[in-house]
Amino acid sequence: MPKHLIVALLLGFLCDLAIASPDATIRWHDQSRYRDTGVLRFLVQVGDEEGPIEDLDMAQWTLIYRERQVEATADVKSFRGAGSATAVLTVIASNGNFRGAEDEESAETKMKPPIEYAVDAVNSLKTRLGSYLLSVACYDEVRREPTFLLMNKPASSAGSLSFSEVERQCKPPASESRAGLPKLPSLLLAGCQKWAQSAAALPDMPPLRYVLVIITDGNSDEAVQENWIAPFQSRFGRDVPGWFELYVIALDDGGDAANYQALAKRGRLEVAKTRQDIGSAMQRATPHIVGTGIYDVSFYVKERLKGESLQVAVAVQPPTGKKIVSQNWTLVGLQRKTDILRVVILVAIGIVVVLIIVIAVRLIVASINARRQRKAEEEERARAYVGPVKARLIVRDGPVVGQCFDIVEDVVYIGRSPENQMVIPDPTVSKRHAVIRISGNTFEVEDLQSSSGTYINGQLVRKAYLKDGDSLRVGGTELEFRLS
Repeated sequence: MPKHLIVALLLGFLCDLAIASPDATIRWHDQSRYRDTGVLRFLVQVGDEEGPIEDLDMAQWTLIYRERQVEATADVKSFRGAGSATAVLTVIASNGNFRGAEDEESAETKMKPPIEYAVDAVNSLKTRLGSYLLSVACYDEVRREPTFLLMNKPASSAGSLSFSEVERQCKPPASESRAGLPKLPSLLLAGCQKWAQSAAALPDMPPLRYVLVIITDGNSDEAVQENWIAPFQSRFGRDVPGWFELYVIALDDGGDAANYQALAKRGRLEVAKTRQDIGSAMQRATPHIVGTGIYDVSFYVKERLKGESLQVAVAVQPPTGKKIVSQNWTLVGLQRKTDILRVVILVAIGIVVVLIIVIAVRLIVASINARRQRKAEEEERARAYVGPVKARLIVRDGPVVGQCFDIVEDVVYIGRSPENQMVIPDPTVSKRHAVIRISGNTFEVEDLQSSSGTYINGQLVRKAYLKDGDSLRVGGTELEFRLS
């Protein structure tokens, strides 16, 4: 294979590796409707290094729990299409070479001062914000807090910023001393606190998304620490519903790179090499600022998820490419309200099952009792039958001495149990001791494995024929056999 082809393939492979995979980030969730209706709502941001990924509202979205897909249907809208509120604060630096008329280079070259390019960039951004709440402030290091030109007004109804008005309100007084006054991070934090408190107090629809856009060159008498925004950012999702995003538009020409990079450490940085590039840098950040690539996803969960702390993720399958799966997101105290209809159905099924069991038991008992009744009636009829007496057994010794038993049936059972035709109340007699069978003129007696045995004329027998005058002994009772 030619060397140049190998090199081309290798370069292509390395380029593929360099392209970052798209990712999805859950920004916020709402589980307040899950208990009653089974709805879990998520705001999910999808993008890659090139920017937000659009047009996923018709893609296939799934909810993942324990590495499996939850049985649910998804209703997806774009974040802006769902009417979700966003508050945007744009802060313009007005110190250093942002001072406008005092910028010597501007005076010599007849170029607009950097702050005027910044104002143009803010006006361009405003046209893309629609009904988002827009705040605009400027700062310099001779004031104790930023100056707000606009505070949480719908961008669509706010007028364009005037450079002359911005310069009038934001140009730092040259006579004032900076000694003992707050520096850049402190000024920004003070402005953020005021802005967020105002937005959260709005009666109609407090924002879910707070976006801070800083236009600066990073110049400050105080070095900026990378975690400068952490105390403010940590409030979101804990004390304030929603989340926070940070964007820094930095002028590199004459700026402090270390400071503006530290400012953007927890956000996104767009660098303008010259003042004329400030607008281009803002345009690159605008799709992120306006929320392109953020989706409002409501899952109607059909199965029952329950637990004090559940780790879930949201996945989306774009029309092309691989499935994009978000980070794990914790749902705390998730519980579904008991479905009254389900309870009623379960109770009804339980009652039916119990009734079936009761009816079955009653039928079985009734069947057993009926069989016993029929048998008792048959035995009663047999005992009540009066036919020709074929023979007699007269008790000569035992508890019922003198009693006479007439033999009128062809089969006569002898024993202690009342089920026998000849009942002998002698404890030495078995319940069913013996049986006499008549065939023609013969009378045969058979021992039924009794405990005390059956004797004829003193001889133990298993089976034998009776003759007139024979002595028959069962247990401790002796009977005399007589033919009629």
